[in-house]
Order: sequence, then structure tokens, then C-alpha cells
Amino acid sequence: MGLFKPAWMSDNDKKALKAVEKERNQSKLCAIAKNAPYWLSRFKAVEKLADQATLADAAKNDTDNMVRLKAAEKLTDQALAQKIYVDMAKSHPNWFVRLEAAGKLADQTLAQETYVDAVKNSGDWIARLRAAEKLTDQTLAQITYADIAKNAAEHDTRKRAVEKLTDQAVLADVAKNDAKDL
Repeated sequence: MGLFKPAWMSDNDKKALKAVEKERNQSKLCAIAKNAPYWLSRFKAVEKLADQATLADAAKNDTDNMVRLKAAEKLTDQALAQKIYVDMAKSHPNWFVRLEAAGKLADQTLAQETYVDAVKNSGDWIARLRAAEKLTDQTLAQITYADIAKNAAEHDTRKRAVEKLTDQAVLADVAKNDAKDL
């Protein structure tokens, strides 16, 4: 490629994205999805892509999580898509990616296991809040909301948790003991 590399390979992200947005050729979109240095260029190519082999490769192997999730969404092979979601929901190091993948699972038992794992083990208050909002176990959800309302550092996160609380005694306790201006 050298001196005459395609615009989608540009170091200028805006130029690369503009080239991808204009592209309609499926063969070129396959090349972009596989080789573009900028993750958003690969994502935009995957959005337009119909080639199932390239989508499967991107879903399994892309270095960016959002590209992987978008590629899995577009797969016609739902068994493969579900396998990718399961892998990401069970073991991805980023809780937000795990929760996003869990939301796409057909197996609701596994999705709930992922949400429970997040509320119990994530160190991120927002990830815990998002997981609690998806729980079917409302007792655990309320315990999680109370913990977040009392202990989260961010005002907006605490406020969202308080809005989810239904137990009047817990609400009173949070109001009485929280000097963080909810």
C-alpha cells in the first residue's frame, strides 16, 4: 500500500470514518472490518457488512469489544452469536461489556447469573446499579440499591439508586444518615 494507502487506513480518524461511510462495496467493507486501524472504522464497516464469514471472524477476534458485539448481533448463525455472548458475559474483564453481552443472551438463567455476579463482585458502582436494574431477584436488587445509595461516591449514581428503593425503612435510613445531599 505504501504511499497510496486507502483513506480508511488514514491516521486521521475523521478522514477514515468518512471513507467508510461512503463505502458500499462488500469486498472493501470486509477489508476494512479486518484491517482498519481505527476501531470505529471497523465498527462502521461491520454495521454495513453482510458477509457472514467476516462477521464471524470479527465477532470472535476483533480487539475492540463494541466491534465484537456489533458483529455478533449481525450474525445469522444465532448459535455462534450466543456462544460469543456467553463467553463475553462469563469472563470479560470489563463489567460493562459483560453486562451488555448478558443483555443479549437467550439463556436468561445465565444472564441473571451474570447480573448477580456483577452486583456482588464489581467494584464499579454504576456497573452494580445497571446489573441490579436487570435482576429478577428484587430482594438482592433492593440490597444493592441500598448499598449504592449509602456508599457510592458519585451523586448521580446514589440518586439513581435512591429512586429505585422501595423499602421505606431503608429510605429513611439513607435520608437520616446520608449527608451527601441526595
